[in-house]
Amino acid sequence: MLPPSNRPSQILRKAGEYLEAGTALVWVLDMERRRATVYRADGTVAVLGEAGVLEGFALALSEAWE
Repeated sequence: MLPPSNRPSQILRKAGEYLEAGTALVWVLDMERRRATVYRADGTVAVLGEAGVLEGFALALSEAWE
């Protein structure tokens, strides 16, 4: 989840560090905007809204905001 003090550039840098270290994907949950951004090692990025579902396990994002 995004700490309130982090800027978007800091988030992107940190996600990049995880991917460069061999992580297959990084999920960034933005509680304020109720969305998740998925960064994959192949360079693709997906933004999921409140109705989205993160792959790999089932989590209805509408339930995450509660």
